[in-house]
Amino acid sequence: MNRSWSNLVACIALLSGASPLCSQLPLEDEVLVNQTVEGSQFYPRVVFDGQGDSLVFWFDNENEITPSIKMRRFAPDGTSTGELTLASPINIREIDGAAHNALGDSILTFGDDNVVKAQRFSRSGERLGSPVSVTGNTGYSSGSADVSVKPDGSFVVAFNSEDQSQIGVQWIITARLFDATGAPASPVLRVMNESARNQIEPWVATDAAGNFAVFWTSTLEAN
Repeated sequence: MNRSWSNLVACIALLSGASPLCSQLPLEDEVLVNQTVEGSQFYPRVVFDGQGDSLVFWFDNENEITPSIKMRRFAPDGTSTGELTLASPINIREIDGAAHNALGDSILTFGDDNVVKAQRFSRSGERLGSPVSVTGNTGYSSGSADVSVKPDGSFVVAFNSEDQSQIGVQWIITARLFDATGAPASPVLRVMNESARNQIEPWVATDAAGNFAVFWTSTLEAN
């Protein structure tokens, strides 16, 4: 799916709650999220902060030499703060996943020169520490990372890793655990069993007990 637009448009999902699931209707019209209109705006991700606000993150390619990650916060009534520039990784490819923890932090995962990284941001949009390498320096490509937060603020990142251990298999599903400060809490874990097919597009979810589950797509044929 092509998720790139010259302008990023989001529907503020103020739902009536009177009707279940797909029958719910938005109560507000679409609004333009990005205030920067030069260049292209890509890969929007939305998280909710537990206090009713929604945070929209996206990749801004206004400056093609130094692209940046931007954020804008929306209150339940649709009012919003201004557009904030959060970080400018030099080799960023896209924003993959976004989540919010009970400490008020937001966590983004993104690709930076074929390495998956995670970055925490405060409620006000300040960067907390430096980007953390999720994959480490394996020398192999990785990407398509999703993130989910546990009740204690720790989080798990699931991502694609290049695998050269089997003939005909290029992509496998891996995961790594982090504590609430962003420090690694596990090595890189191989999620899937052995398979002759490529495994792609992981999604990760956590429950109230701190367990996590990873879902992904298995291709019909190997490369």
